[in-house]
Amino acid sequence: MNKSILTKLEANLHNHGLSLPDFIREQANTCRYKKDSLICITGEKVEKIMILIQGELIILNSFSNGKEFAFTNENSFTVLGDFEFFSRQMVNASTVISKTEVTLVELGVRTFESWINADRKFYDFMVWQIACKCYKNAKIQGDIKYTSSSAKVIGKLIEVSAPSDDAEDILVAEYSHYEIARMSGISERTVNRVLQNLQKKGILSIQYRKILIRKNCIHLLDEDI
Repeated sequence: MNKSILTKLEANLHNHGLSLPDFIREQANTCRYKKDSLICITGEKVEKIMILIQGELIILNSFSNGKEFAFTNENSFTVLGDFEFFSRQMVNASTVISKTEVTLVELGVRTFESWINADRKFYDFMVWQIACKCYKNAKIQGDIKYTSSSAKVIGKLIEVSAPSDDAEDILVAEYSHYEIARMSGISERTVNRVLQNLQKKGILSIQYRKILIRKNCIHLLDEDI
């Protein structure tokens, strides 16, 4: 495993009072994904347990009607495959996409199980992590359920926008309508409708994969929620 990644993994574990066993150092692999890469798909067999070291992930849930819902983002030390491992349902419960470039440490399922069995502190930490994820996801789901489509889109735009390099009075969200829809957990058609409405009001303008928001109009976004 890459030495710098090993150092980051050890630091993350140390922050939680944990240490990295020698056999994990020997068997773990480093894997990097570019932005917008598909990391795993709902329903596919879990072949590896993956630990996020750096970058940000989008976790998508699929419903019976085939629609996908952007359930949450992860940008801190987190494990992919933990729900499936502890439930003994070794198929991916969610689809995971890289929102940014990400670095993951990959472990074989049996290697991960050996770590769990050999280190009670690590086992307890994993149970705690799952409990925290369940709490956060339940809260997010409740917040989203009672939030209007306009509020979801507007909130996401403000969250992902950054100052323009070309104009001081402009914020830029460099995402397509499809990506905004996924991150907001609503349909692309609804995103298009909301953005067209905001564009007609002069609050923003739209270019290919870029949404330009006028800073002096941000206060008007609240009127559309």
